[in-house]
Amino acid sequence: MGMFTTTPTLGSKHAGMQMGMATLTGSSNASNMLFIDHPAQVGFSYSTPIPGYQTSSDIIQLPSAECPDYAAGTCGTYSYPNQTDTANSTINAAPSMWRTLQGFMGAFPQYSRNEFNFATESYGGHYAPIFNSYIESQNALIKDEKLPGAHHIDLTTVLIGNGTFIEFDVSSTTKCRLTSGFQH
Repeated sequence: MGMFTTTPTLGSKHAGMQMGMATLTGSSNASNMLFIDHPAQVGFSYSTPIPGYQTSSDIIQLPSAECPDYAAGTCGTYSYPNQTDTANSTINAAPSMWRTLQGFMGAFPQYSRNEFNFATESYGGHYAPIFNSYIESQNALIKDEKLPGAHHIDLTTVLIGNGTFIEFDVSSTTKCRLTSGFQH
């Protein structure tokens, strides 16, 4: 949701004024943002899209995209509700996040040469250190020529806003500095 609520270039209201593409200040000319809902079945992401409707506790798959009267108002495209189609932990989600970034950089090689700044908020304080430790471990394999064809991800910064932090092991190759904007 941060894509829509905290990024004025994508449209939000601030002080009663509509902000959007017409009010760009040049930030999109100097940087690019990629928003990823991860793992699959989280947020706006899908594993396998299906037509369905939602009850108070479940997603019910429909045989077609036609919405029956009893499901009016909740019909739509949902992710197939199969827990084996998604990661069940942050550690298990890290490899698929890396593969997602590899796919993006393969499709758009002009961005694979740029530095990569990983920004997140809230629960991202839990997954950012784990995801980025995995990225660094893959970068080491790429450097040792053990992952031919993979793109080095030039991880420059990890930004966590209002994060939920956990204890994590930081390897000697990972640079980490925790700072807080909170002042007493």
